[in-house]
Amino acid sequence: VGLKGSLTPRELHPGPCLVEGMATGLDGDRGTIPKHPQQLFFDNVNPATRLLEKRRQMYEVQDALENQKARFAKEEEQFRKKEEQLRVKDLHLQNQLVKFNKFLQDNEAKRRRSETRAHEEAAQIKQKDEEIQDLEKQLQDSKATCTKLEEEKDRNMKYEEFLELVKETCDDYAEINEIVERHSTLETANTDLAEIQTESETKIEELRGEFQSYKKEQEMEMM
Repeated sequence: VGLKGSLTPRELHPGPCLVEGMATGLDGDRGTIPKHPQQLFFDNVNPATRLLEKRRQMYEVQDALENQKARFAKEEEQFRKKEEQLRVKDLHLQNQLVKFNKFLQDNEAKRRRSETRAHEEAAQIKQKDEEIQDLEKQLQDSKATCTKLEEEKDRNMKYEEFLELVKETCDDYAEINEIVERHSTLETANTDLAEIQTESETKIEELRGEFQSYKKEQEMEMM
């Protein structure tokens, strides 16, 4: 450092004229191939100046290295930020994909539930339609039965009128029910008499058959 302070700026950084003059003088004396200006400079300066020049070059290299390191650090920071942005975007896309997949699954589940509910409702509608058809048939049958009963009632009205006339003309019966009961009794007695008559006729036929058989047997014995 002390040496550097004793040198002038021209000695520390010689210009191109000085280097060229030194190269020309050396070339004229020796008659050899010209050397590189930097080499000529180092050949004609003292060791302190040469050391300072070496240090200057070293500082320049260090500065270049520091600048390159700073540039690399800056680029690395940019790459890191881009990588972080890409990672965030990737996470966001993954989350969106998971949400979309869940959305599709939910829609599929809703569709299946809707189809199941639609099938169940269709089955219920079919069952209700069948029940309605059965009830309509029952209603038609009931209407037909009511019509028949009305017709039968209309036909029986003349019998009721006849029984009412009998009640009024005959002192033996105070109510129509008595006439009906009497009719039922006579009908039962008539049924019993019919059965007795049938049994009697059967017995008579059996006796006739036995008599015919006996008669044939007697005729055969007489022959």
